[in-house]
Amino acid sequence: MIPELLNKYEKVINFRRNNNVEIINKNNIVTEELSKDFINDFHSDLLINLATHYDPIPKNKSDENKIEDANVNFPIKILKIIGNNIKVLNTSSYIQLLDEQHQIHYSRTKNIFLNHLINSKIDYLNLYMFDTFGTNDYRNKVVDRFIKDILLSKDLNIPSNPVFINLTHINSIVETIFYYSENFMTGNYFLKSSDTILIEDLALKLMHIIGKKVNINKMGKQINYIDMINNNFENILISNDTILEEKLEMRINEIRKTITL
Repeated sequence: MIPELLNKYEKVINFRRNNNVEIINKNNIVTEELSKDFINDFHSDLLINLATHYDPIPKNKSDENKIEDANVNFPIKILKIIGNNIKVLNTSSYIQLLDEQHQIHYSRTKNIFLNHLINSKIDYLNLYMFDTFGTNDYRNKVVDRFIKDILLSKDLNIPSNPVFINLTHINSIVETIFYYSENFMTGNYFLKSSDTILIEDLALKLMHIIGKKVNINKMGKQINYIDMINNNFENILISNDTILEEKLEMRINEIRKTITL
């Protein structure tokens, strides 16, 4: 994301959770402590909120606190320092659109911050994303997990019932965020690709591309969440013409370099 922004802007300010900020240009990175004086020196009319800590099943209170700090406390702290007179491009998860009984701690915290934007009357563009994958996305979601297990000859565990997911490559996400940082509009929108696929078909497709078979264990039923989303937000994803197989092969090659077979 930052390299694309630097093609358009002279500097990018990256807020860190350790109370520091990075002033990034094409030649170097300078780190300073976050303060009101700093904000006055480097004012911007747009904040892109990518801050998130994805942990679908926190094991204890400490794990829950990490989610809350990243998804709620950190972005609210930044807004308190820079003020509400700013546009916010915010990223959200489709899980936030499910009924309360299907929410998880992660999605609830994301909703808390979104509600903060609404209640503060901040001009915001909120983008609901689905299952993303690609370079520098280290959250060990389904695509990466399947690739690693296949490469390591481990069994794949999938639901026993048909469950669909929507796969969106990170390149399309970055391109869309960059475009709407320049062409800002207020409201809630989807970033949803044309690549909706059964989890079992994804497993088979990855095995075919890698050229290696592993066992598939069908273990218990899982809710097909995509079918439960009734919101009809406009989909504004800017998608390239690369087919899913090519995007998966790129990710396979990236992951292959990081593991020892």
